[in-house]
Amino acid sequence: SKMADALRVVSIERGYDPREFALIVAGGAGPLHAGMIAKEMDIPVILVPRESSVFCAAGMLFSNLQHDYVRTHTVPFSRVAPAAVTSLYNEMAHAGLTTLASEKIPPHRITMAYAADIRYVGQFNEVEVPVAYQGEFPEEQLGKMAREFHETHDRLYGYSLPDAELELINLRVTAYGMTDKPALVKAERTDSSVSVALKGHRKAFFEDTFRKVPVYDGLRMAFGHAIQGPAIIEQPTTTIIVPAEYRLALDAYNNYVMFHPELASDEIKNKFWKDSP
Repeated sequence: SKMADALRVVSIERGYDPREFALIVAGGAGPLHAGMIAKEMDIPVILVPRESSVFCAAGMLFSNLQHDYVRTHTVPFSRVAPAAVTSLYNEMAHAGLTTLASEKIPPHRITMAYAADIRYVGQFNEVEVPVAYQGEFPEEQLGKMAREFHETHDRLYGYSLPDAELELINLRVTAYGMTDKPALVKAERTDSSVSVALKGHRKAFFEDTFRKVPVYDGLRMAFGHAIQGPAIIEQPTTTIIVPAEYRLALDAYNNYVMFHPELASDEIKNKFWKDSP
């Protein structure tokens, strides 16, 4: 219940309906709880990567290099000096280019993103807005930043004050280095029965009672296998719990796709469950 409440904070309280999204699970303990969390929040589909227990480490291999730079430059909008902003942006951009070059990233694989932290004068929290910067900061850019700030503030907090004075707080530059990515290999659909992965049965507590449930070896399951909950899938570094109402199948990349047949779309059911209505 506590984990579901935390999920509500990052979804419902931000204006997103979790029933319209899939829940992607990471960490060794994530697959233990995901089914119950999804059930409590009526999330129709859960995606558990085969290597969810090392999801962060795998993410490092797929992520681009990124270096963030920030310079505090607190000044009212009415007194912003374009030359000073230009100097600070160029200083940070040069640092980013130098760092990425030392990491063997060629120039054609480097991109820069510019932003600024802005707030209403007297306000405690600032809002980050993107800045279209091309090596020089023209004065008219301030008007674009102000409009972007008001729109973002309204979206985040439900109101904006177009006539209020603004204050520039920080200037930001993010330097990205595009890296080579590991290849994802599609698996061939298996012709074998999922029974090849069955390890046995044991009693486990589901809902309000102990039930005798099947236990599967996750590393022996393959694309094309599908099971009905309640069930347990074991891997050396994680365990996946499939609640009674949910079904689970493996996709072409051997990720586990768990879904509720009454909540999931027909596309999901037809793709991953042959006997779906």
